[in-house]
Amino acid sequence: MRNRCMFEKMAAGMALAAAVMAGVTAMPRSGQGLVARAYAADVSNQNSQNISGGGTRSKDDVDKTDEVGSKEGNVEVGAESGEGIYDFKDNKTTGTVTVTKKWDDGLTNAEREIPDMYLSTEKPSKSTKGYTVTFHGNGLKFADGTDENMVVYNSSGQIVEGSYKEAVGTGVGWYSDEACKSRVIISDDGIPQGKLTGDLDLWAKEMTFEIKGYTDDYQKKYNDFNYLIPDTVTEVIFTDGAKPKTKEVIDVDADGDSGVVAWLDDDVGTVMKVSTQVPGVKVQAAKDSRYMFYNRNKLQKIDLKMLDTQNVTDMMSMLSDCSGLTSLDLSPLDTQNVTRMSFMFSSCSGLTNLDLTPLDTQKVTDMSGMFWHCSGLTNLDLSPLDTQNVTDMSAMFYGCSDLKSLDLTPLDTQEVTNMWGMFSGCSGLTSLDLTPLDTQNVTRMDSMLYYCSGLKSLDLSPLDTRKVTDMSGMFSLCCGLTGLDLTPLDTQNVTNMSDMFNNCRRLSNLDLTPLDTQKVTDMSGMFHDCSGLKSLDLSPLDTQNVTNMQWMFNGCFSLKSLDLSPLDTQNVTYMRGMFQYCSGLTSLDLTPLDTQKVTNMWSMFYGCSGLTSLDLTPLDTQNVTDMRDMFAGCSGLTSLTTGTTFKFIGTGYYLSGTWQNTAGETFNGNYNTANFPSNVADTYTKISS
Repeated sequence: MRNRCMFEKMAAGMALAAAVMAGVTAMPRSGQGLVARAYAADVSNQNSQNISGGGTRSKDDVDKTDEVGSKEGNVEVGAESGEGIYDFKDNKTTGTVTVTKKWDDGLTNAEREIPDMYLSTEKPSKSTKGYTVTFHGNGLKFADGTDENMVVYNSSGQIVEGSYKEAVGTGVGWYSDEACKSRVIISDDGIPQGKLTGDLDLWAKEMTFEIKGYTDDYQKKYNDFNYLIPDTVTEVIFTDGAKPKTKEVIDVDADGDSGVVAWLDDDVGTVMKVSTQVPGVKVQAAKDSRYMFYNRNKLQKIDLKMLDTQNVTDMMSMLSDCSGLTSLDLSPLDTQNVTRMSFMFSSCSGLTNLDLTPLDTQKVTDMSGMFWHCSGLTNLDLSPLDTQNVTDMSAMFYGCSDLKSLDLTPLDTQEVTNMWGMFSGCSGLTSLDLTPLDTQNVTRMDSMLYYCSGLKSLDLSPLDTRKVTDMSGMFSLCCGLTGLDLTPLDTQNVTNMSDMFNNCRRLSNLDLTPLDTQKVTDMSGMFHDCSGLKSLDLSPLDTQNVTNMQWMFNGCFSLKSLDLSPLDTQNVTYMRGMFQYCSGLTSLDLTPLDTQKVTNMWSMFYGCSGLTSLDLTPLDTQNVTDMRDMFAGCSGLTSLTTGTTFKFIGTGYYLSGTWQNTAGETFNGNYNTANFPSNVADTYTKISS
């Protein structure tokens, strides 16, 4: 009877196993794991028979169902693993549901007629010999041409079946996720580092060797690689050599796969090496390599031989402010894909020469500031540069003060639109041939020749200026020029001529006839410090749209007279310092000036020490808010006439001394205590200083 009962129960268990292998419905149960609803069939008569989980055996050998069990035979899933006698694992399946039959009668399995039963439903191992690790090529192949390799390891991590194969690639790493973010270290003999607890899938990813690049964080010097260079470093070497084990890693790798490492190679921390540690494999520069060595002014040497730049598109300010460099070998650089080289060598003031031969610039569109303040360069051969696609050459040679000559012949400028400050500060040039320049598309020539103080003459005939809108400061501080023919200039579209001839102090005359100024709005400082001019004919100037004339004639102290009648000032708002330091003028007729919109007359006649009288009657100052120092330094002024539209503003207009009107009344014009009446037609005579 006992054997029959055990047989029937075992048969029922086998039937349950078969049913579960065929399919089990999993349902959640409050407070516990999943519940599997299993329907076990009688193997002989196909009648349904249930096995209940957690029941107790009654005296009459009838199974009882606990409170969470059902009459249909709910059984626990994922319950405690227990010491199961019956383990129905099937290596050919992909997994089943865990079903357990445990008695709660307080007896051990040895004491029971029917022991506890356990049916594993966890995903079974692919091999009964251990844990299977499946290596997926993930686009890479193994040496035998396959793209998948399965290796079985025992619990000690030893290979018991299959063999480890390396995927074909450079520095292949293995990752536990298809996105290749979580790396798993595999030893040279194919053993995963760390304990295996189940089957594992690994995906291959070829190691990259790119270093970190541009960031918009100014606190990191705009480049993460740059930020990681210790301040003690004077030499950076790119290499493929191995890092000494004793050296601490500087993490310069872009994607964290340790394809590139850096370290300080000497004890004092002056030499930094950056390496792939794979013989023959170069370090790859970031696609965006802006500011890579920016402001590393302690660097004395950069060895670029093992730096691969073929993918770089942006080299803006790459070596900017590396003032400690005295030489630089560019031959390792592959610049075929670079589109921007703006400020690439700016402020590399220690360089005395620079061989540009290695540079492929066919795709470059921006060379603005490329040699900005390379003040140590004495010559520069531009012949290697392909500039056919360049649109911006602004400040390209700005501050190259030691250049004695500059041959522009190699430059193709047909696409260039911006030449702002292009030769600004090239004070060492004694001549400059502009013939090679195609300027048909240029719109900006402001400060183009600013502070080219060494130039004695300048032929402007090669310049096509039809599209130019800004000529502000164009010849400013060209203080060596003794003459300047403006005939070639087409200024029909120019709106800004501020400081155009500022500090051209050796010009004794200037013919303005060629200038079309109908669109000009700003003439501030236009003739500022043209101290050599003996006369100036303003009749060619159309000033109807001009709003700013501050400092327009400031410092023109050689002018003996100035006819203002050609000036239309109806729209002018700023006349600050307009005649400041015109100390050579002995008279000035202000009748042509319309000042109804002027708001600022600060220092307007400051330092006009040659004037003995001044009639202010034409001036309407109803909108003026600032007259500070308006007459300061007018030491020769003894007569002043005002009209009903002239209102004194404040007390700081500085008519020093005591003045008397036609009625015999006296007024004080001293700074901050002046008390001249406003809007009164009268003449004042200075009676004491």
